[in-house]
Amino acid sequence: MAENLKTTKFRDGTAIHYVTDGTVWAGMTTAAYCYWGNSTTNGSVYGGLYNFYAVIDNRGLCPTGWHVPSDSEWSTLRDYLGGENVAGGKLRETGSLHWTYSNNDVNNCTGFTALAGSWRGNDGSFYYNLGHAGWWWTSSILNSSSGALYCISGLSLVKGGGAYFYKNGGCSVRCIKD
Repeated sequence: MAENLKTTKFRDGTAIHYVTDGTVWAGMTTAAYCYWGNSTTNGSVYGGLYNFYAVIDNRGLCPTGWHVPSDSEWSTLRDYLGGENVAGGKLRETGSLHWTYSNNDVNNCTGFTALAGSWRGNDGSFYYNLGHAGWWWTSSILNSSSGALYCISGLSLVKGGGAYFYKNGGCSVRCIKD
């Protein structure tokens, strides 16, 4: 897809729990989403921030014919684009409309148009400000408490996970064709 996921329902039509309260978010052990800063305006631009429970839910977060890419699929993309240190610049939106800083080496040659939609921590807090970086879930489990994810910051595309990105952390999602 050419933008971050903005769905409020699973593929089967079931509503995904919308959570604004940070304490409730921190205690989630089921699928949920929010918008950065609890702003629907941010949601219309940057898409939703989904917890990992939503990503791995059997009802399907992406539309029919699409899926959340695995760690392996993200890794293949990163390697194809020249590696960790340059791939982010080939995925990022050019200019500084949705990024706090621009870079002459950013070219969005892929049409991915990554926006710096930030993230929500497993503690329910919103981190950084919009424009700093973007985080996207994979469908792969990193360990018993976290899913794997990728971050675009500057020109880099880096794999991450762990602390603050436990399964109840909130990140953006991109869907790819089956």
